[in-house]
Amino acid sequence: FELAAGLGYECSDGKEIEIDTEEINVGSVKRVNGLNLGLCDSDVSVASSRWITYLIVDAKQFVLNGTNSPQNIEVSDSIYSVRFSDVTENKVSMSVGGTSGEVEINECYEVGNLAVMFVELQQEGENKSVKILAGKTKVRFDSKEKISEIFESNSKKYLVAVETASDADAVVSVGKCDSNEFVEIVESVIADENSTNETILQNYTNSTEIEVNLTGADFKIIELCNEI
Repeated sequence: FELAAGLGYECSDGKEIEIDTEEINVGSVKRVNGLNLGLCDSDVSVASSRWITYLIVDAKQFVLNGTNSPQNIEVSDSIYSVRFSDVTENKVSMSVGGTSGEVEINECYEVGNLAVMFVELQQEGENKSVKILAGKTKVRFDSKEKISEIFESNSKKYLVAVETASDADAVVSVGKCDSNEFVEIVESVIADENSTNETILQNYTNSTEIEVNLTGADFKIIELCNEI
């Protein structure tokens, strides 16, 4: 709850946000509070005290068997035809629904309508298989810019926040509401029209009568000549 409040959100029904936190390693998927998240990249700059991570939302792990052999995979209740052709230990050529692209090892790419990470080449004799992460979308989180975002998966809304990260993993929190709706916390400032407002005037040498309108009330400030 404290984390959610710090991010500026609360549940629309006034109840506390239900939050779960997990550590996710690069190249792996975890189900956090009902949402599948894959960590496809994480980078830390000690010099600038900054981390940048990429999460795949609605992520799953798949193994594609056989070069040029189409396989149907299910992501977010949708079916995608996926196959790979040329592959080395560092790069794989893939197609998703007829859209082709190259994916480098341990990197996140958009191919067709999927976010994809090439995790590992598996080989037994002449048979090659490719281990990948695939999900609905790839999202960038930056400790200096954006550490949280709201996503919808299977008609359920989730508040996702990256709390901290290293080059190998990230600590991710996911919040959800019974009302399925988050609202921003707005801090209101109430002005007291009867409060005293003090104005300091300096370095005037002429006798001046000044009329000032503050919080709806008229004040007359009479300054004596030559007082500094």
